[in-house]
Amino acid sequence: MPRALSVPRCRAAVLLLTPALLLTACGGGSGDNDAGKGSDKPAASGHPLTLDNCGHQVTVKSAPQRVVSLNQGTTEILLSLGLADRMAGTATWTDPVAKGLEKANASVPRPADNGPSFEKVLDTEPDFVTASFVSTLGRGGVATREQFEELGVPTYVSPADCAAGKD
Repeated sequence: MPRALSVPRCRAAVLLLTPALLLTACGGGSGDNDAGKGSDKPAASGHPLTLDNCGHQVTVKSAPQRVVSLNQGTTEILLSLGLADRMAGTATWTDPVAKGLEKANASVPRPADNGPSFEKVLDTEPDFVTASFVSTLGRGGVATREQFEELGVPTYVSPADCAAGKD
């Protein structure tokens, strides 16, 4: 029997869909596309894409292909959207994977069951890192967003966790 989501969990799930939709909507084909070359206009794929996320400007230059999800919630959303093939890693699991996602989840590398080190995440060669919680991508977490950004890896945190004073 499927479990019902509470209103706060449902709201969080909807907000967590944003990075997943970014991946699917902007995945584009493999054909050559000269749109956007020589101009500031985004290519037909919608990239580059700049978002305001929890007070950070996040620029995604192309559709992510090696996503690391640092929390179970963001991982399950990506898996639900059929994006296991674009995931380079997942971490911080507190519960069994949601029913129906077991096979997809088994195909995604898990650098750590709990919070991985910054080095473990970098070993997966991510081109995009997402998390459910500000604390995961902040002081005392896996690393700060700035540490990833210095390496050219955009980050995205669930807007549900961006309340004033948390960032």
